[in-house]
Order: sequence, then structure tokens, then C-alpha cells
Amino acid sequence: MSTISARAGGPRGRALAIAGAATVVAVLLALGTWQLHRLGWKAGLIETMAARLASAPVPLDAALALPLGEREWRPVRATGAFLDDHFALYRVGTDGRPGYHILTPLALEGGGHVLVNRGVARAGSFKLALAALPPTPAGPVEVTGVLRPGETQGFFTHDNDPSGRAWFWIDLDLIGRTAGVDLPPAVIHADEDPAGAGLAGGQARFDPPNRHIEYAVTWYGLAAAAAVVFTLRLRRAGGERTA
Repeated sequence: MSTISARAGGPRGRALAIAGAATVVAVLLALGTWQLHRLGWKAGLIETMAARLASAPVPLDAALALPLGEREWRPVRATGAFLDDHFALYRVGTDGRPGYHILTPLALEGGGHVLVNRGVARAGSFKLALAALPPTPAGPVEVTGVLRPGETQGFFTHDNDPSGRAWFWIDLDLIGRTAGVDLPPAVIHADEDPAGAGLAGGQARFDPPNRHIEYAVTWYGLAAAAAVVFTLRLRRAGGERTA
């Protein structure tokens, strides 16, 4: 048995084992370092967005004139009249409770339209959420809130059903066609419902997960463990050859 082990673990086999171990450890170290780079990027992003969210609201047309990367999460204000079309979007709110985000197109004073997320209604169904809304005010309203883009359908997200008034993601093209208006690629998430319906506003909050230091420590720990395991195995193989 010792002769077979010696042949199987000759210089070439030992070199291959060391190369394989070094590759695994190097990959794990690279993953840890990548997470540290991500940590720096995430910290910078959070700082930038926090400063943007703390800034004073700008007119909607001024925000829409900015490049896409600069308009997102920017406080805006707009004035106009709500249309009678409402869209109840099922979503878990920022407080962890499910509800229906009430989305209503706003006809802007200067022309054009924009979709406004007025806030969350607590109801047992789409129909009940819409039925509980008070009449749309006839006069102009002023909206202040955070500008966000529309959404793309997730892999596990249901299809929107305009005929059943069941909406699961913000498809601005489909909402616009259903309402008969053209909508820009942006949604105002209102700080509070400008129509006074008592909805829970302020649903747009920038709070991304930031666990990169935890991930980096995990990858570095795995690299250290792998190095120890491979070193012990190589020493054990060396001992068997000399036996």
C-alpha cells in the first residue's frame, strides 16, 4: 500500500495538488477582495443618494431633463390635476405589511402627464382598495415626492391584468395605454397623498443591503480554511510516502 501511495503521490502529482490548492485559495481571496471593492462602491453610493434625498425638491421638468443616472432618487415637485384612472399595485410596504399602492396619472399644468404613487391603502383586494378611495379632486394639486423609474417584470412576478385591474409591477407603457396618456419613464413617489385620501405615503426609501464586509470576511475565512486543509493533506501525503 505504501508503494502505491508513493507512486500516486509522486513529484508530478504533488505539483498538481499544490497548483490546484493555490488556485482555489487565490479564487477565494479574489472574491473577498472584490467584496471589499463593492463595499467602497456601496458606501459612496449611499452617501451620494443620502445627499440627493436631503436636497430641496426641484421642478419635475428640470429633473426629467437630467441624465437618467442623476434624476433617480431626486426630490421633485409638480402641479396638476389627477385623472380618474387609478391603478392598485399589490406590494409589501416599507413597514413590512402588504397593501396596495395607489398609482394615478397626473395631468401637469404645463402639459403632459406623469404617474404618481400616492401611497399605500390597506385592503383585502384590488377592488376594495380602489373602492375605498374618495372622489378625485377636481382642482389642481401639488405633489412633492421622490422620482424613481418604472419597473421591469421580475422572474417570479405575476403578469399585470388591466382588465381585472390587477397590477403587480409598474409597467409605464401599459399603464399609459390603459389610461390613454403618454407617460415619461419616471414615477413620483409622493411624500403624502396630495388628494388627501389618507394613504401611507413616503414609500420610496433608499435603504440598500450593505453586507459586503460580512461577505468579504466569509471569503477570506474560507481561503484560510482551504489553505490549512490543503497544507495538512500535503503533509500527510508526504508522511505516507516516507513510511
